[in-house]
Amino acid sequence: MMRTLLSFSLLFALCTQPLLGEAQTNPGGPISQPVKDTSGNNVRAGADYFIRPVTTTPAICRRPGCGTGFALASTTPNKTCPLNVVVVGGNGQPVKFTPVSPNKDGVITTATDLNVRFDVKTNCTESTVWRLQSDGSTGKRIVSTGGVIGNPGKNTLNNWFKILKDGNDYSLQFCPTVCNTCRPACGNIGVVQDSNGNVLVGEADPSPEQVVDTEGKKVRAGIEYYIRPVPTTPCDGRGPCVVGSGFVLVARSANETCPLNVVVVEGFRGQAVIFTPVNPKKGVIRVSTDVNIKTNLTTICTESTVWKLDDFDSSSGQWFVTTGGVVGNPGKDTISNWFKIEKYDDDYKLVFCPTVCDFCKPLCKNVGVFVDSNGNRRVALTDQPYKITLFLSLLVVLAIALSTKPLPGAAAYAPEPVLDTSGKKVRTNVAYNVIPASYPYVGGVSIGSVNQTCPFYVVGGDSSNGPLPLYLSPVNEKKGVIRVHTDLNIYFLDPGTDEVCSDSSVWMLKDYDSSATQKFVTLGGAMGNPGKETLADWFKIEKYEDAYKFYYCPNVYYDGSYPCSDIGISEDEYGNKRLTLSDVPYKITLFLALFVVLAIALSTKPLLGAAASAPETVLDTSGKKVRTSVNYYIVPGSYPYAGGITVASVNQTCPFNVIAGDSSNGPLPLYLLPVNEKKGVIRIHTDLNIFFSDGGVGCPDSTVWMLKDYDSSAAQKFVTLGGALGNPGKETLADWFKIEKYEDAYKLYYCPNVYYDGSYPCSDIGISEDEYGNKRLALSDVPYKVRFQLA
Repeated sequence: MMRTLLSFSLLFALCTQPLLGEAQTNPGGPISQPVKDTSGNNVRAGADYFIRPVTTTPAICRRPGCGTGFALASTTPNKTCPLNVVVVGGNGQPVKFTPVSPNKDGVITTATDLNVRFDVKTNCTESTVWRLQSDGSTGKRIVSTGGVIGNPGKNTLNNWFKILKDGNDYSLQFCPTVCNTCRPACGNIGVVQDSNGNVLVGEADPSPEQVVDTEGKKVRAGIEYYIRPVPTTPCDGRGPCVVGSGFVLVARSANETCPLNVVVVEGFRGQAVIFTPVNPKKGVIRVSTDVNIKTNLTTICTESTVWKLDDFDSSSGQWFVTTGGVVGNPGKDTISNWFKIEKYDDDYKLVFCPTVCDFCKPLCKNVGVFVDSNGNRRVALTDQPYKITLFLSLLVVLAIALSTKPLPGAAAYAPEPVLDTSGKKVRTNVAYNVIPASYPYVGGVSIGSVNQTCPFYVVGGDSSNGPLPLYLSPVNEKKGVIRVHTDLNIYFLDPGTDEVCSDSSVWMLKDYDSSATQKFVTLGGAMGNPGKETLADWFKIEKYEDAYKFYYCPNVYYDGSYPCSDIGISEDEYGNKRLTLSDVPYKITLFLALFVVLAIALSTKPLLGAAASAPETVLDTSGKKVRTSVNYYIVPGSYPYAGGITVASVNQTCPFNVIAGDSSNGPLPLYLLPVNEKKGVIRIHTDLNIFFSDGGVGCPDSTVWMLKDYDSSAAQKFVTLGGALGNPGKETLADWFKIEKYEDAYKLYYCPNVYYDGSYPCSDIGISEDEYGNKRLALSDVPYKVRFQLA
């Protein structure tokens, strides 16, 4: 029976020196770098070295005569010569290296073609120079002897080998580049055991496939992961399946706590584990490779949290997975501590089939779930595979988020920034109003007292209880931009509760309310200090359709106390719309708060971190800047070009409506006044009062434009006269308009930054023509294309 092992790491020891240490690491550098011996010295051509496999046991034998090494032996029955390269006990026999192109100092470098020759005398006529040849007994190519030194080319192709860097050590490869027209079959050099028990040096099978996590990244040793069963039912379309189940440690029974057993529980992602491969120097976890699995948890038990296969349970007829194993020390005494990860469809499964003992015959089975008489889903050996995935532990995610450098091998990927209603990045230390992004658009996130005084609840207010400005503070306080998928503290700037409640204004998830069968969002949380104690205080913003939603699934710590969930609205019998965990998310947008807008508008300097560029100036039909205190006509920007903006009485006397007149009812001159009256130039994206210089309409109302309350008879919001100049804020919300670029001209737009409570949705200003031909300006999906003509 022939067994093939994988390629292995090597140590190069100078023949005249004892094995004193590991091969030295040379981080970075070019592809070809000096090969180091175990003392950290450069390996040189012509010197004698022992080639020794790196053992997978923790304590590598260093003294001469201990461990294994490469040597020559006759392994072919009834045939003494040529000799083959084998692995034997002890140091082995010394070799010399000869590079294809020797350098001046004689240093051997990686990734370079070499001849390898044993520096020993034999009774064979063949040389002791290595050459790769086919072996009929194993069906593999093995390393034999009889090669020649030098003379690179087609005729010596099989005599050339390479040394490659492999972690902190080295590996051998056959992939010669001494013949430009040849196409050799490249392969790693490992060991092959023949039917007579000889361990031959030869062509190894490829390294097993690397295990990857749910993000497609390599699973690494020493890093925390969650082992999560793959859901057997699809997600429902509301987002990722985040509840599911996970692996945890529990007491063996009511009467016996320790050692803890491994079970699967529903509604919790489980407890993080760490994988340690049989060769602890390997940083990447591969399929079909023996690994220790340790639940990274402190318990009251004296036993370790390393998984092991328990003794056979005769009462249930099962082999259960328990704890109390040890990490490393592969062999007969630890055989029950080793598991493997194997590919299973598009995911993975766990198996128990250890190969850490050459003469042992272990039981080989899948690791699955057995439901006992008490309903516990115990992890046990099963015939049926149990499909799993591996999630990077959220504590590791947090470490990445808090670090200024990515983890080794990790991509420096940042989640998408959250944008406000103006398309600008949402930032820390800036106040925002959270407003509804779906119908009805009124109200926004505020606070309310429900059935008690303190703490106050976070609610979705209505038009009479508009939004309160709030701040967002990410888990990494150094980050100035708010991003999706990121843990945040959320707190109100000034909720006005100080005289009533002593609680902070920081959001937190309240303990389960049994009377309402809900978990609500209240005030009273703590800022910062991410961890178990502040678990209820962290929220996320996630993309939702064309807007956003709040989401609860803290990465700062997770123990299953709160299931991951969207944040929605729960309306009680009194009409209180409290924020709560919900299957139906509350669709939101973030609007820059009033006083921030004013600070920007009135300041001569940009906010810290904000771009210093001012919005583009509006130009008139002559290409000149549109200015305050100058009369303009607003005329059509598309065919027909006749007419322009004027006023008319529609079904009433006062106030007059703003309309698009025709050639018989030409435009009236008007002024444009920005929110910052000191600015002499009109710019896009800027709140403006618009007023006619002479209404001439015989009404007591002002000639300042305003958005009229909803007209139920016409199912529209129209632009009328009667607004107020200046005084930006809640009381003048309907009086502010914007000019925006539109194709090759402009359009009027309603989306005031001076204050926002959702009373009026942001919208283009278009034309609504009634049965009498009146073309009134109104909120519309179709903008009215305009230009500005000097009056």
